[in-house]
Amino acid sequence: MTSEMDTTRMRSPRITPPVTAVLALLAALAGVCALAGPPSGKKIIARVQDRYEQLETLRCRFRHEFVWAMADASERSEGTMELAGDDRFRYETDTQLIVSDGTTLWRYNRGSNQVIVENLADADPGALPRDFLFEFPRDFDVANVEEVEDDRYRLELTPKQEGLGVHDVRVWVDGDEWIATRLSFTDDAGNRTTYELTEIDTGVEIPTGRFQFQPPEDANVFDLR
Repeated sequence: MTSEMDTTRMRSPRITPPVTAVLALLAALAGVCALAGPPSGKKIIARVQDRYEQLETLRCRFRHEFVWAMADASERSEGTMELAGDDRFRYETDTQLIVSDGTTLWRYNRGSNQVIVENLADADPGALPRDFLFEFPRDFDVANVEEVEDDRYRLELTPKQEGLGVHDVRVWVDGDEWIATRLSFTDDAGNRTTYELTEIDTGVEIPTGRFQFQPPEDANVFDLR
């Protein structure tokens, strides 16, 4: 079924970079190898890529908060994320579902019952976990590493150049398990975004069907391929 696209209701999650990308950044930091002595920013950055390249699967829950700079308002959501390799992922909340099997990308808005289908290769790079992870070490420097409490560290990141759309990026890392549990950043409009990960499992078996999507029969489908 097709009809005129409702662009005001069919939106990707309100984040830049999108939620799958940002959460994948946190996921890639999960399980970083224990280091001898206090960790340096360069060591943690180097292990971001190493861990992501070694990661076969990941499943976690997340909480997301978006705070508008120009209004006394915020938006909160909770959901789950699943990753397999660098191309397959599933991001799900009560209102949104974003799924990729490595070739096709589906974006489903449950409220408007609309589905956007496109080739993964043609999608906005910021929507892909792999792209943000691989560009992260290249585009950001660690300005400071602070032990905020026993075996818990906060990394303050700065962009190497202008135009990335985010700044004041901070990542919290649990030094006992070497798992990143929180990330926050500010966009160019001054809006603040925060994510927290819980129930992180790596190396778990995820059925292939989790990375495929069949739109409901009555959904409005917009195929951009």
